[in-house]
Amino acid sequence: MKNNVTNWIIRIILGLILVVSLYLVISGLFENDVIDNKEVLEQSLNVNPTSMNIKVGEEKQIIAYVLPENATYTNLTWESTNSSIATVNNGIVQGISPGTTIVKVTTEKVKITRVINVVVEKDEVLVEKINVSNKDLELYIGDKVKIDYTLEPTDATNKNISFSTSDPNVVSFNSEGMLVAVNTGNAIVTLKSTNNIQDQVNVTVKTKDVVEEGVTLNKTKLTLDVGDSETLKATITPANATNKTLTWTSSNPSVATVESGKVVAKSNGTTTIKVKTNNGKEANCEVTVQKKLSRIHFIKQSIATNEASDAILLESNGHFGMVDTGFPTEKDNKYVYDYLKSVGVKELEFILITHCHDDHVGGVVYLLNSDIKVKRFYIKTYLGRDSKRGENTKYYKEITTTLKKKNIPVTYIEKHFKDGQGFTLGDMDIKLYNTTQVMNQKGFSGGNENYNSVMQLITINKHKVFLTGDSYSGTIMQKIVNTIGKVDVMKLPHHGYGACSMDSKKANQLSPKYIIVTNAKISACRKHFNSNIPTYYTKASSKKAIVVDLTDKNIKISA
Repeated sequence: MKNNVTNWIIRIILGLILVVSLYLVISGLFENDVIDNKEVLEQSLNVNPTSMNIKVGEEKQIIAYVLPENATYTNLTWESTNSSIATVNNGIVQGISPGTTIVKVTTEKVKITRVINVVVEKDEVLVEKINVSNKDLELYIGDKVKIDYTLEPTDATNKNISFSTSDPNVVSFNSEGMLVAVNTGNAIVTLKSTNNIQDQVNVTVKTKDVVEEGVTLNKTKLTLDVGDSETLKATITPANATNKTLTWTSSNPSVATVESGKVVAKSNGTTTIKVKTNNGKEANCEVTVQKKLSRIHFIKQSIATNEASDAILLESNGHFGMVDTGFPTEKDNKYVYDYLKSVGVKELEFILITHCHDDHVGGVVYLLNSDIKVKRFYIKTYLGRDSKRGENTKYYKEITTTLKKKNIPVTYIEKHFKDGQGFTLGDMDIKLYNTTQVMNQKGFSGGNENYNSVMQLITINKHKVFLTGDSYSGTIMQKIVNTIGKVDVMKLPHHGYGACSMDSKKANQLSPKYIIVTNAKISACRKHFNSNIPTYYTKASSKKAIVVDLTDKNIKISA
């Protein structure tokens, strides 16, 4: 019994030892297997590239790998933060639409994450055309401009445009890309795209305009006779103004026209001539147009004496001539000169002396020495055969000496004219009578020089004016009267004195409408004429001269 117990105990112990041994063997086997299969964690994650540009529809690969190479977990997770821009699948990125997004890649166990910046670009759109808004530029030195242009198509991918100039001395580009005008001249500016599409601008550079500040005329008032003309001079300020264009206008072209400053008088009236600069500055000249005057001025003479004398001014269309020159006193000489200046006489076409007596030649030398130019001189040769030969010879010598000194042409009437011949003054036709040298003729030699008086018949606008000098001879006068017939105006011979070569027969033949007497009121010669004829006396007039206006159809007399 005891042995059985012992045996069982032994058996139990052996069984326990066997179990323990088996356990130890089996445990050792498992322990080796666990050591051999221990996990290796991710330490880093590398990606290439770290950023990318991709076109719409294009695919690109991102390479990603885990370190160490024996890492237990190698699976990666891919994600796009904006899949409408780009998608990612196992590292393959596909462009969906233009824009930017981030692709993330993450390891499996440790969750290491890397990001890749992705830019999705459109497909390249090339420039097809460059349109410059202004292909012709005019600049002034110093100007700076930006060249405006547009591109076709408007959505071109690369819009970079380069600029170049054919002549940098004319135009150049500054650091701000502005076109700068450097010097006068011409240049071509070329615009070019990256794909060599071009357009050009023609550039002209000028000196900068100097603006007109004003304009003036050399006259602000002007008086012209019908048919006459005068050129006005316009001055622009400043003198170096760039644009010197002027526009001329007349407010009343029927009175006067104007072209390039030349004013042409057309008819009686007034008009305003206006000149205007290109920028509107203007100046005016008031123009008065009057008819061409044809007048005869019987100038008052012998002012300080009881004598009578002739000083007659002829005027037609702005031309002047003198018949006799008045009495030989300083006062009378100056009176005649002042009167001539007052009516605008600057030059005399001629002085005609009817005969060599002091009351007719007394002002000749004074006028010849004045500032009034005398262009020709008419006189009969003085033979010194009259009763006043001494005094008259003295005047004649003074006159001829002065004429020679002044180099004034002299026409000796008896040598160049026959009765009824003559010359003109403006519109006046002047015919001379008693042109022969009377003092050579029988019955006159030794008599009065008045016999030698040259007479004039002046015709203007169908008016006839008869100037008779100091005609003495009734015979000579009768011959002339028979030739000329009726007249409109007559200056009585010899200042109206009784020895005047007139009688009622000749008076009736002449039948003047008006009578002029170069004297005070005196009736000796006047009595032969009809008493109703208006008669004017120079020394009785309050005016400086009796003026007979022959301009119009009707004669007008101012006395």
